Amino acid sequence: MNRASTRIACGILALLAVATPARADFLATLDVATTPEAGGLTLYQYTLSVDPTSDQPAVLLILNVDAAADLTSISGPTGWEVDYVPGDTGVSWLSPGPDTDLQPGRSAVLSFLSPLGPGDQTYLAFGLGFASVTGSIAGPTAAAAVPEPPSLGLLVAPALAGLSVLARRRRARAVEEEPKRAR
Repeated sequence: MNRASTRIACGILALLAVATPARADFLATLDVATTPEAGGLTLYQYTLSVDPTSDQPAVLLILNVDAAADLTSISGPTGWEVDYVPGDTGVSWLSPGPDTDLQPGRSAVLSFLSPLGPGDQTYLAFGLGFASVTGSIAGPTAAAAVPEPPSLGLLVAPALAGLSVLARRRRARAVEEEPKRAR
């Protein structure tokens, strides 16, 4: 075997050694519909959809909102916990356990009312395995606000809180499944 053939063979072996099998990972989308309502309010209806090929359910959605958004009538999937206080710059929805997780192939509607009209806001959706999907979508924005680039920095604190909940849930599941594996 000449030197060039040896290098090619070594290169192919190296690629095979680092190649990983294909996997879906966390695949989700977020869509929004806005509707003007009485009293100058806007209804925001977000549809969180987990792709059927995703290998993780959705367990957390964090949406950046303007501090003046004054959200009301906040709703989400049955059993999900909502975290929002007027003046916050984010609203989050969290699945408290496996029986409420948004499974692959399923969708859920999350909604609220706000006196502010739509503008670009960032969001962060987490799967159970800590994988995430992020993007920009219409959300309540003050009309007189000076445009600034979307910032996920405002989502860091709620994201870390959500991740700690996910870590505890993952450890609890591992403890529950340990006796099953021992059989």
